[in-house]
Amino acid sequence: MKKLSLFGMFLLILLAGCQFENIPDVIEHQGGNFENDEYFGAFIKNIEAGISDQVDYVRYGEEGEEIVTKLRFNGSEIHVGTYVGWRTIEKFTCLSAEQQGFEESISFLLKDCSGDITGHLELASYPLSSEEENQ
Repeated sequence: MKKLSLFGMFLLILLAGCQFENIPDVIEHQGGNFENDEYFGAFIKNIEAGISDQVDYVRYGEEGEEIVTKLRFNGSEIHVGTYVGWRTIEKFTCLSAEQQGFEESISFLLKDCSGDITGHLELASYPLSSEEENQ
């Protein structure tokens, strides 16, 4: 019985560890403030290297509603879906993404998109962090 309990706990820990691997990085934007904006840069690097990755960009509307844009890179395309609650607002696919640096900010761009959005889209523009200013 003890061996069965230990095996069950081991299996539970193993399965829990596997589930955490699929949790996307989350970037939050609320009231002009960004949290974890460095994940945009990491996402771009993974796209350039052809490594699958996922990021959720969360922002809040005027009435406090949560707007989530889910970015899923499968190694060749970026699948994008924007949701308010459980309702899908838009879905599209892009072939590439890039960051453009300006004097005081960085823009995150999705390029060569098709679906509900076509062409290019500036998903976010955020102020340079002190680390990025020194690079």
